[in-house]
Amino acid sequence: MHIIGALYDSGGDAIMNMSDTPIEKSKKIMDAKGFSEGKKGERNKRQQFVRAVSIFLFVLVISFVAVLVKAYFDGEFRSVAALQKYIGKYGAFGPVFLTAFQAIQVVILVLPGFLGCAAGSVMFGPAVGFWCNYIGIGGGSIIAFFLARKYGMPLLDDLFPSGRYNKWSV
Repeated sequence: MHIIGALYDSGGDAIMNMSDTPIEKSKKIMDAKGFSEGKKGERNKRQQFVRAVSIFLFVLVISFVAVLVKAYFDGEFRSVAALQKYIGKYGAFGPVFLTAFQAIQVVILVLPGFLGCAAGSVMFGPAVGFWCNYIGIGGGSIIAFFLARKYGMPLLDDLFPSGRYNKWSV
């Protein structure tokens, strides 16, 4: 007799219950479908990838913060006109930076999205700010989709403790 709310393998044995967390469900389904073979090598590669991306993003964020702190102490943020003049010094890299920031904030959950939207319209005007934000958020969404498609739940398992993921996924 089968119990409602459980997943069964071909032999009729229950392999997953509805009370399992999403991470446990994903692992059990992967094991049941035979994807666990070679799991250690794939996990090590994934962990190396996550570590490399984390180091790169950490260095990028520290560099960005250093540039902002220097600009703040130089008085570049005292008014909107001063900020626009400061960003204007970077020429075409200003809108490119905003677009990249918006793409990264979609992939990295802790960055506030409204910051880029507000800054874009203040620095570049409503039209250019809109397009930079639109392209950046769309590009970040595409990146997030392909990361989820390629690495799936195991990537989330590596990035976040299961308790935090379970709290966010409710």
